[in-house]
Amino acid sequence: MSDGSVKHLHVLARALETSSGNLEYVSAVTDVTERKRAEEERERLRADLSRVNRVSMLGELAASVSHELKPPIAAPMTNARTCMRWLKRDQIPTAYAAMRTFVQTRPADWVRNSITRRTVCSSPVIAIASP
Repeated sequence: MSDGSVKHLHVLARALETSSGNLEYVSAVTDVTERKRAEEERERLRADLSRVNRVSMLGELAASVSHELKPPIAAPMTNARTCMRWLKRDQIPTAYAAMRTFVQTRPADWVRNSITRRTVCSSPVIAIASP
């Protein structure tokens, strides 16, 4: 078009032979611009919905991972806080023994095993958390 816009047309044409042997052309032209725009909008919305679904699933996955990591990580934090309380009460040998047990249990392995089993395992680390 002269204004730079695009017009979508659907054209049907047929050549018919008349009884006198001449050819006549019959055609129909339909403007389908609005239908084409609606189809493009539908595809854009479908792509947006797909993106929103992917983001939503990613959020659910992050929440699930966070839920699985919090309990195993909370136990060492509890043990560290308990140790700090013992240190404040001048129970240095008890705190030292607790921290030595914690270090010897290899906390990274303990956390990984806890996550793998999907439960917080009972280990010497948890046992020392309660004075």
